[in-house]
Amino acid sequence: MASATSPHFWARTISGLTVRINGALWLERFSPGAFAVAVAASIAIYALRRLHVATDWGWVLLAAGLVVAGGVSWLRMRRHRFSRTDARVLLEYRLRLDTGLTAAEAGLAPWPARRPVPAGMLRWRSPAVTGWLGAAAVLVLAGVWLPVPATDSVAVRPIEKPPALMQTEAWLEALSKLDVIEPASVEPLAARAEELSRLSPEKQYAHSGLEAADALREQTSAAMQGLAHALENASAALMPMEQAGSPLTTEQLKSVGERLEAALRGMREGSLKVSPDLLKACEACAGNPRALTPGEAAQLRKSLAQAGGQLRGVRGAEGAGAQIAGISGIVMMPGAAPGQGGVNRGPGEAPLSFSDTASDTGPGKTETVSNNDLSRAAMGDLLGTQTGEHDLDPSRAQGITSGGAPAATAAGGEAVWVNRLTPAERAALSSFFK
Repeated sequence: MASATSPHFWARTISGLTVRINGALWLERFSPGAFAVAVAASIAIYALRRLHVATDWGWVLLAAGLVVAGGVSWLRMRRHRFSRTDARVLLEYRLRLDTGLTAAEAGLAPWPARRPVPAGMLRWRSPAVTGWLGAAAVLVLAGVWLPVPATDSVAVRPIEKPPALMQTEAWLEALSKLDVIEPASVEPLAARAEELSRLSPEKQYAHSGLEAADALREQTSAAMQGLAHALENASAALMPMEQAGSPLTTEQLKSVGERLEAALRGMREGSLKVSPDLLKACEACAGNPRALTPGEAAQLRKSLAQAGGQLRGVRGAEGAGAQIAGISGIVMMPGAAPGQGGVNRGPGEAPLSFSDTASDTGPGKTETVSNNDLSRAAMGDLLGTQTGEHDLDPSRAQGITSGGAPAATAAGGEAVWVNRLTPAERAALSSFFK
């Protein structure tokens, strides 16, 4: 029975010896690569812990790196693998079987009887492998267990919000302090700005975040500009009631009411709304302009002009806002002066007037100017001017010619540019081009 099972015993023994020796050879080549992978993975894990994010990517890096290092090590040792023949010869040598296993496998002799394999036949003599793998394990454990500084002790670099968002927030803060603006109309824009400001800096400076901030700024700017324009139009519509020396006619009052109605549509349709008191006063005046006295019309027009000027100031366009005329304390708004605003705005054609102040230029005269000192003249300086008259010769008239046709036949090449140099420039060029 022992003889029948001997081939299987020796086959298992040879296979086990081959696997053990090849495993040791592979481990010698794998351990340096595993150490390099552990260095990168431990740094990644500790960095992720300091950023207070999940460390999954660090473990993925460790696992993928070990797989790659193992595959590369196996490919490197394919020419130096320990084969079954090598293991059979080693057993024959250590067990003193001469060539019994080789002859039995070739069918020339029976298989030898079972013999115990000495425990010390293979000894581990590679301290470098233990050092590489131990150091790798220590590094990974350090990346996992080393203490991370507290959040408040980490110096965080401040990141400013996008300029468009900062400008919009400044506009909305200033609008919320204006009494002429309804606070409820500012809240939707402020809510959108608050939503953008709560995003992380990475999302704020992403392409979509920057586009959203720019769109919100443009929307807020357009809302302020539209409301300011409507207020200025309403102020300009009330100006005839203030400036008229006599009561306005029915047609004039109708024109004032129509212009106020047009301005009210702009106040109602925009994103920003005026205060209810100011809107109610404008609606009452548009419905019955005759009910307002010149003093009340002047007070309402002044309130509208100031509201429009405040909006222009918030938007940062005071140059296009209210302009103080300085005549009788009247505030002239865009659209109130002749010829400004559009076809339906302005009191009419601007009068043509002449000034009584004489010009400081005098009657003027032409005289010959020349300068003979060319020591400080530079290229392009004016050397002199003189007055003269056209030299007309009727006998040289060409008659009627077609547009673009040459005036005369070609007369040969001529100089089209003449350099007139100063003496100092001539000396410099002479010394350079010898």
